[in-house]
Amino acid sequence: MENNTNLPLKYLAEGPQVLFVPGMPDAVRALHTWQRKVVPHAVRNAAFGLQSTTHNAQGATLQTLLDDTATGIIAGRLPLSEWDATVKKWRSRGGDRMAEEYAKDYAANT
Repeated sequence: MENNTNLPLKYLAEGPQVLFVPGMPDAVRALHTWQRKVVPHAVRNAAFGLQSTTHNAQGATLQTLLDDTATGIIAGRLPLSEWDATVKKWRSRGGDRMAEEYAKDYAANT
């Protein structure tokens, strides 16, 4: 997760990502084929480019809450019904505040 208050210097020094798996050209072709098929259907994060003080302060913790629950459900350690309670926690611990801050920043910049 990136802190958007910092300068994005990594983009000035990093080259583009490359598909390369040593000794496995078929894997590279399969990955490239998959990317060409899937990327046009990708949905951009609606918060991209917007600022949220709450996200900068608590975003990683809140994302961990979601990720841990999703992993627990996928691994069979938690029931699917746990997801609704987790979303409720996420919202009350900062998710709703982040949405408000993003909406305010969006309105200020349109």
